[in-house]
Amino acid sequence: MILRADFLPLLEECLTHEDAHIRRSAVWTLCFVTRNDPELRGHFIKYITRIVHFLEIELTDRCFQADCLKLLANFAGDSAKGRDSLLEEVSCPDSLLDLINKILHPQLLQEIAYLMRCITEHGPHSSGLALRDAVFTILNCILALDTNCDCWVIKNVCRAFLNVLRFPTSDTIQMVKANNVVRKLIWHSTHAQSDMKCTRLCFATVIQLIVILFHGDNDTCQEFIDQGALRVLSIVVEEDRSELFYHICVAIANVFACDPPQIQCAIDNMLLTEVIRQLEHGDLRIQREAGFALGSFLDGAHKEQVLQAFEQGLVPPLIQQLQSYDPETVYDTLVSLFKLMYHAIELKRDEEFLQEMIEFDIKTHIEALGNDRNETIAWLAKHFSYHFLLSN
Repeated sequence: MILRADFLPLLEECLTHEDAHIRRSAVWTLCFVTRNDPELRGHFIKYITRIVHFLEIELTDRCFQADCLKLLANFAGDSAKGRDSLLEEVSCPDSLLDLINKILHPQLLQEIAYLMRCITEHGPHSSGLALRDAVFTILNCILALDTNCDCWVIKNVCRAFLNVLRFPTSDTIQMVKANNVVRKLIWHSTHAQSDMKCTRLCFATVIQLIVILFHGDNDTCQEFIDQGALRVLSIVVEEDRSELFYHICVAIANVFACDPPQIQCAIDNMLLTEVIRQLEHGDLRIQREAGFALGSFLDGAHKEQVLQAFEQGLVPPLIQQLQSYDPETVYDTLVSLFKLMYHAIELKRDEEFLQEMIEFDIKTHIEALGNDRNETIAWLAKHFSYHFLLSN
């Protein structure tokens, strides 16, 4: 409609007009009309130079700067071509860093964080690690202004970090660790002043970042635990935020894939209890992830930790999963039951463990699965029966 109305020439003239108020109105208009229109973004991308110039000269008009940043984010988020045109204009990466340092202000954090998210959404740039390093520095500068970071800022900072972590480089997680990024993010959720109080809007993205950071070696996982990463998961449990239960089960699964010291940290934060609860009461998607987490737990936990799980009620929901219609869930549950019994034997409490299983009707379920059309499931069920149930 705008194209048919010959509105473009008018906007172009306004962008180059000598009156500052007219230029500002043109930029404000473009923020809206280019947001969901790739054709318009493609037409106006040639004005990136002018928009960057506006940013550099209008240092006292924060509203105008915010609109300029939003417009640049529209261009950068549109496509790799749009992103590259922007970076070419600012002579990425050094000039990008210089530009942001020049305009960095608490009132512009939302727009700067969103621009960094858009710049990183299309993967690596021809400048290689230089873009990653520039973005990383800018994100850390934003987090340094922690008392001015609301949930929208934190959400976009996390999304930008997630994008950067997908770049094909091996040391980005180490950079996140060395710069105490997680500690700064957690600060927002627990210490932010009243006008920037965390509304939990950022939690899903923060937890997605934590999931990636936990997916490493034991020492790296422990470092992020020490920076407070488990605190966000505990808050989700304490506040019963059901919309985030799936995300925390994924994160806990990565901790349970580590060694006993990291697993114990999760137990101390009541996260083992929560995973068992989700296995029993969560929806199918959550139960699937909780079952996967407990399978990892039974792989890596020390026998005393397994005893804690047993005493916290692991057996009933585990047996309940044998009735699932999902073959993968049934298979994983059978494997977990084998692991649980091997731990029970090591603890010399196999009779006690088995008796509780029998009380929850494991014999009926195992007998039915022994005739399952899935040969692997049938084989596992028969072997479980042979090894543990025939003599009882």
